[in-house]
Order: sequence, then C-alpha cells, then structure tokens
Amino acid sequence: MLREMAFWHAHWARQPLDGVIFTGPVRIKTTIAWPKGRKTCDFQAAVHALKAAVDGLEDAEIIANDSQVVGMDITQTKAEDTDGWFTLEISAVTQE
Repeated sequence: MLREMAFWHAHWARQPLDGVIFTGPVRIKTTIAWPKGRKTCDFQAAVHALKAAVDGLEDAEIIANDSQVVGMDITQTKAEDTDGWFTLEISAVTQE
C-alpha cells in the first residue's frame, strides 16, 4: 500500500515533466509520524516502509533505480491526532 501511495503522489507531482527526474545519486530525507496509540517508534519498520516508498518513486520514474539512493535521513515521531503520515524529500548528490 505504501509503495502504491508513494507512486501516485509522485506521479501527480511530476505530471508536467517527462522522463526520469533524478538520474544520478540521491539522498532521501523522511519523517515518519507513527499512528496515535503506537507504543514505540521502530527503526526497522521505518526502513522497511521507506523501501516501499522508494520503490514507488522508481515506479513513478522520479528516480531510475533504487540503487541511486546513497543516503537516508530518517526522523520518527508520533502523530498527535491522526492515523500517521510520512514525508519524503529527495535531493541530488553532487559528485565531486
């Protein structure tokens, strides 16, 4: 479900563009707000969820391949009054 959700959000965001947007190495910054009532944040679950989201970005042709991801910053929190949410920010990594 997360993969499909990431695909559709990325697909809608890129409508005016054509072709793969990021072709080189990228870094992903994400914030995951776990659903209210969850007792703890779970790093392994966060990485697993992020993998599904990255696959959705690949499906939507935002990135060409998930092997382009060279770094991730993951912040976890608890959603105060929702079922949870996540954000993704992708940035190109400059090759020196």
